[in-house]
Amino acid sequence: MAILNLDILDGETKTIDSTNWTDGDTLNITALSSGTLVIDGVDVEIDNAASIAALSNPTFIAQNGGSLTLDKGALGLSVLSSMNFIVKDDSDITLREGTIGGGIADNLGGNISVSYEGENHTGTFTYKPSSVALLGTKTFTLNGMQETDAFTVEGRTNLKLDGSDADDAYDGTHLSLVSKGSALLGLVGVSDTIKLKIPMTADEFALFKADPDAYLTSDTFTFPGILKCFTRGTLIRTVRGDVPVEELAVGDLVMTRENGPQPIRWIASRKLDAFALSVCPKLRPIRIRAGALGQHSPTHDLRVSPQHRILIRSSIARRMFGTEEILVAAKQLLDIDGIDVASDLAGIEYFHLMFDAHEIVISNGAETESLFTGPEALRSIGRAAFRELVILFPQLRQSDRAAVSARPFAQGRKGRKLSARHAKNQQPLVTLDM
Repeated sequence: MAILNLDILDGETKTIDSTNWTDGDTLNITALSSGTLVIDGVDVEIDNAASIAALSNPTFIAQNGGSLTLDKGALGLSVLSSMNFIVKDDSDITLREGTIGGGIADNLGGNISVSYEGENHTGTFTYKPSSVALLGTKTFTLNGMQETDAFTVEGRTNLKLDGSDADDAYDGTHLSLVSKGSALLGLVGVSDTIKLKIPMTADEFALFKADPDAYLTSDTFTFPGILKCFTRGTLIRTVRGDVPVEELAVGDLVMTRENGPQPIRWIASRKLDAFALSVCPKLRPIRIRAGALGQHSPTHDLRVSPQHRILIRSSIARRMFGTEEILVAAKQLLDIDGIDVASDLAGIEYFHLMFDAHEIVISNGAETESLFTGPEALRSIGRAAFRELVILFPQLRQSDRAAVSARPFAQGRKGRKLSARHAKNQQPLVTLDM
């Protein structure tokens, strides 16, 4: 266990990663002004800040699965003029207000900007209010949020729409949410308020409005998106043959690539009508024509949600990723002939299947994934579905639980690059003999 002392001065960028940090190390900020601290793929809590330049404007970035926690009160960050936070792919930042909340002496004022960036997103920003109420209102503007990015107000259970209904909380460009705390020192009529301003297009708002409970819980807002799903009519390989997904039930034995027959532990569906698809075309399924993957796969046209991952097996995958089998989201495969957006459908019903583990299953003769219980999936299913899942899988409540995927994922740009290479070389995505 080591102590890392770090100066972050004007115009400087300092990075903490696996080359200079191991779990259990201690970080002391010996000088802080308008520089940038990058947390890259490691978990860091700032333990001490010795010298902070008044009215400076530092930037804190978490990326590549990195995690940063800082306590504004304990570190004396109230003398700053502002702070910038950037949360990238699969990373998180936690800002704790401290024992005593910001008040008149807090130079930061009432506005904090949080930006979400990256190919895959799934970033999380957590704000923990003071145990003693703040004076007035603190507003967070959440820029760049995309599907599955999240903001959590820790310790509160009253995050809600800032208006009488969803339409009232949306001004055409921003969705507004609010969480009100307890009265300041017990004074009647005085309370702290946290507001979230979330840039959102009309299409994104329409998706949110169609099912607010799927994206807004009592303490967390997740940007609108949809789970990885099969569509109605997809034939799933079971011990009794190929069965339409809509006819399956909990307990049915489905054939899996690694573990043989496995019982379905959870199944759910969601319908999107013509209006929902017209205002949110990114939710239209991806159609994979018969044989488009190669080796007669799939055997019939297969339609899945854009984020649903397909198993790719090829020498190109082996050269790019060091493994011949990899899972790629269907929407990343649009360079391939016979794979396109199913824009001709008036409506769609999506089904998702969950087993004890992440599995590879046979759908219309193609190898595809079951529901993966990583954090981005669990954020997207809504309160009622999550409550049902944790009854079946109590371990899902564990914050340090590591979800294990059946195969590695090729995310974002890497998935598109894999697809483009197959298209350029006219190589099938699935090769039986390697």
